[in-house]
Amino acid sequence: VNKITIEGKLICTSGKGHLCFWYIYENSVKEFKTGVKNVDVSKNYVDHEWVCQAKIPTIATITEEGDLYILEGHNDNNTKSIIKKSQPDDEYDEYSNNTIRVDRFIIKHHIHNCFNNDSIVPSIIKSFTKGLVIGSTKGHLLFVEKRSQTEQSYVPIRYTKREKPAKVAGLSFCKGEEYLAVSYDSNEI
Repeated sequence: VNKITIEGKLICTSGKGHLCFWYIYENSVKEFKTGVKNVDVSKNYVDHEWVCQAKIPTIATITEEGDLYILEGHNDNNTKSIIKKSQPDDEYDEYSNNTIRVDRFIIKHHIHNCFNNDSIVPSIIKSFTKGLVIGSTKGHLLFVEKRSQTEQSYVPIRYTKREKPAKVAGLSFCKGEEYLAVSYDSNEI
């Protein structure tokens, strides 16, 4: 396992040959038995990130091959999950066992080889209000826009690269998302 994240009472772990979902129930952690439908969990998942301001549990994962998966929580009735909102403007602070029913995650969107180049290996993914940013082991950045109510719900819109290759090691937005900080394994920002 290379990464673990928690969103409310849902947990995701990812790594080489590993992508798994868990939930907190009565002070213990339990694994989703049905897991992720139609996703090859034996791939090398280099990173994952919970999607910002999602109304239902949604996570973005990226593989070493550059496959971007947007996975959405569903319940056993094949209907979308419900999140209890405790704050206005689509903000929420926790999932409630009384209102959420998720037993698996399914593919909402898939972009094969998102950099459109087999030699570019993703290293990190970061979610923000308008979409995702994906960094590579050679310093490339790919901006993916989140679009609502379309078949292509996530669309690559901008690509940048460094002159001097270095792995993108960290991505962070300021609170208002006006600025994106990028760190590289060459100790540069």
